[in-house]
Amino acid sequence: MIIPSSGKDIFEGSAYQVYAAIQLFLNEIDNPSFISLVNESPRNQVEDVNLIFDNKIKFVQIKKRDQNHWTPSEIRDIIYKFFENYQDPSRIRSDLNLPDYKKYKLEFQFITDGDFNKDLTNFIKALSKFQLKEFMDSDEEANLNLFQDESFGMNVDFLSNLVLLRKHQSSSNLNDNCETIKKICIQDLKKKVSIDDNQAEKIIDLFSEKIKEKSRGEDPCSRTLVKRELFEIISKEKGINKQKNKESYELKLIQEVLTDLIFDIEDDIVYEQILEDENSKFLFKVPIQFKLNKHKFFVIFAPQKITQTLINDFLRMEVIITKDDGIPMFLFKKNMEDHYGLESEHCLTYDKETIQQFLQSYVKNKEHLNDGNQFE
Repeated sequence: MIIPSSGKDIFEGSAYQVYAAIQLFLNEIDNPSFISLVNESPRNQVEDVNLIFDNKIKFVQIKKRDQNHWTPSEIRDIIYKFFENYQDPSRIRSDLNLPDYKKYKLEFQFITDGDFNKDLTNFIKALSKFQLKEFMDSDEEANLNLFQDESFGMNVDFLSNLVLLRKHQSSSNLNDNCETIKKICIQDLKKKVSIDDNQAEKIIDLFSEKIKEKSRGEDPCSRTLVKRELFEIISKEKGINKQKNKESYELKLIQEVLTDLIFDIEDDIVYEQILEDENSKFLFKVPIQFKLNKHKFFVIFAPQKITQTLINDFLRMEVIITKDDGIPMFLFKKNMEDHYGLESEHCLTYDKETIQQFLQSYVKNKEHLNDGNQFE
């Protein structure tokens, strides 16, 4: 249930805006530099949705369009407001919930499910050529100057970071104009989390309520949405902290190893724990966390395909975990000849014997050992 507030609800009456905001959020959820989403402020100085990164701010206007085509005169004020924020973004520092202002890269995006008229269509074609540094004839250069007048001079850097998206996830269902974009959000979420369609739809519905509630906040902090809030909704819906995922081979393997190795664990095993580094604001999920002989272990499973982005994330996790005297356990499907800069002792294979040998060195109190599973 949404808590009533006297703040301004920018999403009132437009489910399309909500789902577009969710899609933007999901697109960045795995990006370690992504910090938060900030809704429009009561002073109306920032945009509908503002995505904050370590070194970048993306200003986004989201508009629903049921009939007719957008014309230049209808979006001129939006483009001009973009440019005002480009010229002096520090003036809206407090509206963006930024403790201080540094030199950010600025990006501007207009999103609509509607279409553009001929003039706007020619403008975005010319804008695309300009951004790709392709040759432009005189007509195309004139089209690029669509929003220029005596009081407004376009900036090359501004144009390089301006995006206008038309017919974005528009729906052909006249009875449900958000059918397509909601389905896309559900599928995007399923790519991030191992859940079924019903769970994904429930989480998207809950997250949409969270976004609308945030949009009513009376101050920038209450209008700010961070990744942890989505993870909390996911964890609550899946009930991960209350029940073990018995279908997971990886979880069953660790449970079997722990049962065979020791009689008890000092703390309960925690599943799907979300950790955050306060300095870098880097968020990551630890599938299994447990304590053994006062040592904290963090089990992280590597997928079949190893990418450089994944390794970069693993390296950051290793630094964060070990900084607090934790012990990371990166489990790979096969033996890794190259540990990609990770400490070799933290890289293990999925087999039971390897994991038991690793944990054995930390079991100092032999009374905790099962008699039938002591090691030579």
